Amino acid sequence: MSGLYDSSIESGETVSSNGTVGTVIRSHAGGYLVHQPEQDIILLCQARGRLKKERVSIVTGDRVTLDDVDPEKETGVITSRLERENLLSRPLLANVDQVIIVQAIHQPAWNALVCDRYLVHFQLEVRDSLPILCFNKSDLASEDDKKTLRSIYEPLGYLVTIVSAATGEGLDGLANLLISKATVFAGPSGVGKSSLLNRLEPELHLKIGVMDNEFGVGRHTTTYSELYRISKRQLISLGVSEESVAWVADTPGFGLSEFKHPEPLDVV
Repeated sequence: MSGLYDSSIESGETVSSNGTVGTVIRSHAGGYLVHQPEQDIILLCQARGRLKKERVSIVTGDRVTLDDVDPEKETGVITSRLERENLLSRPLLANVDQVIIVQAIHQPAWNALVCDRYLVHFQLEVRDSLPILCFNKSDLASEDDKKTLRSIYEPLGYLVTIVSAATGEGLDGLANLLISKATVFAGPSGVGKSSLLNRLEPELHLKIGVMDNEFGVGRHTTTYSELYRISKRQLISLGVSEESVAWVADTPGFGLSEFKHPEPLDVV
């Protein structure tokens, strides 16, 4: 499996006599918060001076080797960055296993053009994994609405899941899609990405925006990239195995000018 859950990360594979592998979950005050799976702890780490001198970029999702780990002080030193599987440009996030594109069925109304632009953009960014389509606010939709959306995208090979952050409908199925993966939630502002993540893991307390104009467009409430872990306790409550682990990231909304466009070779 690629991305965050490479087998070497799960086992805490030794890279040198003193170092282990960890995953950056957030840049933090000039340093990095790094999850070290061997002891299942979050460390506040600094990059070794050589990496700064060589201008090696380190972003959320990067797998890094660690040295001088102090479990009591919860600190360590990043000594190198391992090769990336992929790199999202917005937000800047490495080693993504899959992207779930969240769209609202209503409030704001589903927009086929915007939805398709997200699909194309993330297929260009994460080429070895088709995006998953998650339609939120099913509590506001009719059965015909749901059937229509499935009939458009499922014949094209996309996995479609229909959920409601308000009522909890479909969240057990959504949680099962996250098992042992690093998943990015993407979509227009106001469709309920942060609400869904808060429902999946209430301890996240992600800021939620509100509709602030007559067109039903929400304010951007996510301004940086961070990986969040859904707790085993919460996964169990959603019907997922006790041994499962899931990491998720929220993203800011996109303007139409920010989407990637396919080049001729991309569509041959």
